[in-house]
Amino acid sequence: MKDNVYVSRVLCLLLGFALQSAPDTVFAQESVSISSDIWCPFICGDDQSITGGLLVDVADEVFKQANIALESPLMPLNRAMMLVAKGQVDGIYAPAITDQLIMSETIVASRACFYTHINDDWRFEGIESLPAVTVSIIDSYGYDDGEFDEYVAKNSSNQSKQLDVRVGETAGLTNVQMLLAERIDVLIEHESVMAHLMDEVGGNARNHIRNAGCLNTALPLNIGFGVTNPYSAKWVDIVNQGISQLKASGRLDEIKSRYGLGSASK
Repeated sequence: MKDNVYVSRVLCLLLGFALQSAPDTVFAQESVSISSDIWCPFICGDDQSITGGLLVDVADEVFKQANIALESPLMPLNRAMMLVAKGQVDGIYAPAITDQLIMSETIVASRACFYTHINDDWRFEGIESLPAVTVSIIDSYGYDDGEFDEYVAKNSSNQSKQLDVRVGETAGLTNVQMLLAERIDVLIEHESVMAHLMDEVGGNARNHIRNAGCLNTALPLNIGFGVTNPYSAKWVDIVNQGISQLKASGRLDEIKSRYGLGSASK
């Protein structure tokens, strides 16, 4: 009986040492969480979850190759930014350029344009033409990493009448619906996203909305990771290497084609 107790204790000790010395990856796969709102064709899904999109598919492929599980929680972009800063979410799809994030290389570039109701004749003719209208934007979005984003930063106070700031997972869709109802003057949205939103609204939305001019500079779309997260440099390196491989193999073009991305996104 004593021998059995002794053997059991020895086995328990050996098992304990084995568990302490074994790498964590033996027992749990590493995971990374990258969040955003719906911004199809770059980030697609429904009102419950993110299910795909160009940036999501790229991330899924590169992290799968690295044996890292990808989670893509759906939430408003401004909330995702706050949670990344707190370390509760690891990264963000297509964030505005900011020093709060370590950015991957550009996956694709996207141009933003201004849209009005067909009954309106206002046109974008440079930043100096903007004070004549109220532009509807989405909180925490980036549009050109240039003149217009600077204009937003300058006029983003609650007292400003130059901007109408929308929030929420479906803020883009809300903007289009309000434009069709002539409840807002002008909205700015990226061309590929706007085309998708008008199709989603339906009802011949394209016949009631006009393109009033576009920004001169396309916005580089990246994946950003929290600057204070100790794993961010590793994840950015994985994404960058994966992007290079996808471009070299032609796989990135295949994914773009899947979402109908053409001249508006290069």
